[in-house]
Amino acid sequence: MTRADLEMSAAKGSPRYRRLWLWNTLTSPAFSQTARLYSYYLDLLVVISTVLLLVESVPSWNEGALKFIWFGVESFITGHFLLDLIGKLASAPALGAYLWSLGCLLDGLSIVPWAAQVAWILTTDGSARKKGWTILRLIRLLR
Repeated sequence: MTRADLEMSAAKGSPRYRRLWLWNTLTSPAFSQTARLYSYYLDLLVVISTVLLLVESVPSWNEGALKFIWFGVESFITGHFLLDLIGKLASAPALGAYLWSLGCLLDGLSIVPWAAQVAWILTTDGSARKKGWTILRLIRLLR
């Protein structure tokens, strides 16, 4: 949807206008400069997350305090992905269509490994790293 379409579809300042503006900002980098910068920001988070995944695979860099630093950075990044998903769900023009889209599925799957890891930490001895997490966390690369 272009800016002209948005302005024609809803009165500026109305709740519908704000929802459409948010949706377009989150999903269409060509919509505005803000949308483009947001897209670059998310791309940077994906690159950092991928590098983090590689760094954590080196056993000597994933011991002691470092593993908690990596988990903190991963939590920060996943929190942004979660807020992005919530924003898309709150502003989707057709929620049902978005829920069944590949984009929504991938956005949700990129959060699942972190959520499962947090659940594991809260319900077991607190160990953040097990062998199976690496495979589960590879799902994040789909984003």
